[in-house]
Amino acid sequence: MNIRSSITVNRSIETVFSWFADREHLAYMAQQEESGKRSSGFSFIPNFINPKSVHLQGIRHITEGPLHVGTLFLLAYASKWDTSSSEISVVITEYVPPRLIAFKFNDNVRIPNHLLFAFVPVADSTQISCVAKVEDAKVVIFKLIKPLIVFQMKKWLRPDMQRLKAMLETQ
Repeated sequence: MNIRSSITVNRSIETVFSWFADREHLAYMAQQEESGKRSSGFSFIPNFINPKSVHLQGIRHITEGPLHVGTLFLLAYASKWDTSSSEISVVITEYVPPRLIAFKFNDNVRIPNHLLFAFVPVADSTQISCVAKVEDAKVVIFKLIKPLIVFQMKKWLRPDMQRLKAMLETQ
């Protein structure tokens, strides 16, 4: 299932794409505030059931050098309720500067998802189209709750994109 949202950012396509191509900005997309209030990132990346229950501890860059298809990162999350932690792998699945970048997020348990960002110049601005794709889960419980997860992702994607727009336009 695909979930879509688009925004127009008052920045050039080169500026917008270079932000996405910066390794450190992956932390922005995956960030979860410890207070439980979301000020950045995409709500459904860290924890597909309750994103307010975890926070990002760090990012390990597995693949060195410039970004390309196959670049791999590991996102480390800690639970706010106990001492547990988890890692989510992130791989770049498409990379066409300055038009397209796509990521696959997977923790080998929950529902894998993909985020694809397409960039189109519009006068002095850039239209960013995001497609969030939800795959089938590997664990039965997540298969059963997939409709709920998709519903939550639909609810979260638009505000996530609006936060991204505001952040890009203030830089």
